[in-house]
Amino acid sequence: MKILLLIPHIKIPGTSGGSIHHYEFAKSMKKINDIIMFAECGRCKINDVKCFSSTKSFLIPKQFWNSLLSIPKILRICKKEEVEIIHDRTDPGQV
Repeated sequence: MKILLLIPHIKIPGTSGGSIHHYEFAKSMKKINDIIMFAECGRCKINDVKCFSSTKSFLIPKQFWNSLLSIPKILRICKKEEVEIIHDRTDPGQV
């Protein structure tokens, strides 16, 4: 099963609680599923987890604009990678 983990304002890899949580979550889920991350990481692979970089914005509030401006990119990734499930970390200010 292909799962897209949406965390557009979380830096992966990172040292914050959210970064560590989602990095470990993706590693654990990778054992039984095909995981793709959409985060503040650049295009890379972390432990065989494919990562796509979120759109960055300097407009305030940053979380809102980063997630809103990333929607077209997320749709393209879903189509290209044939994503079946989207796991979205929703925080205040995120679309």
